[in-house]
Amino acid sequence: MPINSAIPMTTDSVLSISMIIVALFTHHKAVTPPNPPPEHAVVRPYIGWLDKMLSRSMLPWLAKTVIWIFGITEVAGILSRLDVAQSSWMYSNSQQARVPRHMNANAWLLTGTTLIISGGVLRWSCFRALGKLFTFEVSVQKDHKLITRGAYGVVRHPSYSGILMMYAGIFIWQSGSPYSCTRQVFLGDTFVLGVRGKVLLAGLAMGCAAVGARIRTEDTILLNEFGDQWRRWAERVPYALVPYVF
Repeated sequence: MPINSAIPMTTDSVLSISMIIVALFTHHKAVTPPNPPPEHAVVRPYIGWLDKMLSRSMLPWLAKTVIWIFGITEVAGILSRLDVAQSSWMYSNSQQARVPRHMNANAWLLTGTTLIISGGVLRWSCFRALGKLFTFEVSVQKDHKLITRGAYGVVRHPSYSGILMMYAGIFIWQSGSPYSCTRQVFLGDTFVLGVRGKVLLAGLAMGCAAVGARIRTEDTILLNEFGDQWRRWAERVPYALVPYVF
């Protein structure tokens, strides 16, 4: 089959495109502030530059833009090789077998996008549980309440668990799969050992460190604000991100 010839839309291709699109929309909603910055709030003076930086609207916007570029580019790459006007049943099994492997729903793509979707859904549940109290700014609002129901009855910071799940999924999808756009264009086959791969891993590690710093800040604020109520909750829910792990 010539390199530029059209190939049929396969089940794997449909699954790949569907998972990518769902992951893109899920991630977009999960990193979009559900509420505007609170007007009647107290921001503690010991919040550092890192916490302020993490609440800047530029970072969520940048994250959404980059992930949309990754996803749309990959979907376009799949569609550019497919003849969607012809049904796949018109082709023989031998022709189906010649579909390039990068069009298939490989395990890296499925694992990564599943993590993105799961993490995003977890974030949504946190938005619903906290309601108007959920803002991207670290603050104590007027009549603030300590929410301990839903996902907050399992770990104390489930919204950050969702964030880490999503970006672990993006890392697996884009860096692990040898057929992703990022791997093909930027990283190559030796991304783990190469300089660019190490930079990517360092960026992921810095993100995890930033989340850890944010968790400590929020725990300190909640402890100061709610005292014994927070201590009882922390005794009942001792894990910050992952049950029985951390």
